[in-house]
Amino acid sequence: MISFLQNLKTNSFEDIFAAIALYRPGPMKNIDTFIKRKQGIEKINYFHPDLEEILAPTYGVIVYQEQIMQIANKMAGYSMGEADVLRKAMSKKNIELMNKEKDVFVKRCVEKNYDEDLANKVFSLILRFAEYGFNKAHSVSYAMISYKMAYLKVHFPKEFMVALLESVKGSEVKTREYIVECKKRGLVIKAPDVKKSSLKYEIDKNKIIMPLSIIKSVGVNTAEVILENRESYFDIFDFVKKIYGKSVNRGVLVNLIYAGALDCFGFNRRTMIENLDKFINYGDLMSDIDDDNLKPVVEKFDEYSLDELIKKEYEVLGFYLKDHPVTKYKSSKTVALNDISKYFDKNVTIVGMVDRLKEIKTKNGDQMAFANLSDEFSMVEAVVFPNTYADLDIKEGEIVEVFGKVEKRNDRFQIIVTNLKSL
Repeated sequence: MISFLQNLKTNSFEDIFAAIALYRPGPMKNIDTFIKRKQGIEKINYFHPDLEEILAPTYGVIVYQEQIMQIANKMAGYSMGEADVLRKAMSKKNIELMNKEKDVFVKRCVEKNYDEDLANKVFSLILRFAEYGFNKAHSVSYAMISYKMAYLKVHFPKEFMVALLESVKGSEVKTREYIVECKKRGLVIKAPDVKKSSLKYEIDKNKIIMPLSIIKSVGVNTAEVILENRESYFDIFDFVKKIYGKSVNRGVLVNLIYAGALDCFGFNRRTMIENLDKFINYGDLMSDIDDDNLKPVVEKFDEYSLDELIKKEYEVLGFYLKDHPVTKYKSSKTVALNDISKYFDKNVTIVGMVDRLKEIKTKNGDQMAFANLSDEFSMVEAVVFPNTYADLDIKEGEIVEVFGKVEKRNDRFQIIVTNLKSL
């Protein structure tokens, strides 16, 4: 669809709803004709001067169901009610009724002094279209929504993505997709923060702040408990004292730490994990006492490795936020997954994580596989045919370097794997 709109050189609202109606199994075979005629490359054919008024807005191509009804009205003298019966018969593929209608249509066209061959040709044309034809009123409605959303996406990208992310809370897959989209667009997403986050995705100083409830085991009730006193949290001891035991247990605190929600208290994540018992004990003992002098000394530790931080963040969020495991393996020779469309029909080297591996058997009983590979920006399918797969040992969760050819299947780019090695 993106390619179609680019080739169409969309410059009017009518182009949008025409594109929506055309991009369907029946009419889409006319897309190239529509584009060429719009751009003046191909001569427009209206079949008969009387049809020009009906087909002029779509360059002589039947795009909408309403045009079928108008043609039947114009050439065969159908009332709009009769024309709608014809449209319904076609859309329901009622062969017996359509054959009867064809005889009636041709006969009535001839009675109105149209050539019989032309009448047969026009009926065949609308018959071929009507099976998948789209209603113009629906198409205009969808186009209006699409245009409004496109406007918001361009002019209010942060607000737009916040709304999308908010709409898919609870779905790790869709959240992951939208976070990738944010990264591609240069939008900064910050980890949950007990001092800044709320129950929803929000914008803070041009950055998108994730909600506390996105963290595993931190539901809405727990988040509300944390938010009740967030203006009064002086430090991590004070925080634990005020919320521990109120829907917040040790497991919740661990997940808050690994998600980065407690980074605001100034300690690295390993230090907080290693001192967690001290924080909890202090919170239990001092729940009704205010005396800063009784706070135990925090023993400081070196931070976890980047790999460990990324792994833990993924475990508690369900997606990679700041970094991705593949980042450090990329080099000047590797192509980012969101750029492979630029290398169609060429060989490339990519690096990705195996998110999903599906093995199948060919008709000859040989094993092959489809692997979903991801990096920090995108995802692509890699196809490993039997002659290559027989020599490989691929596992989900692995990071791999792949050499292969970029091909296109069902309008999606994929990699046909020639060689693969685990990193």
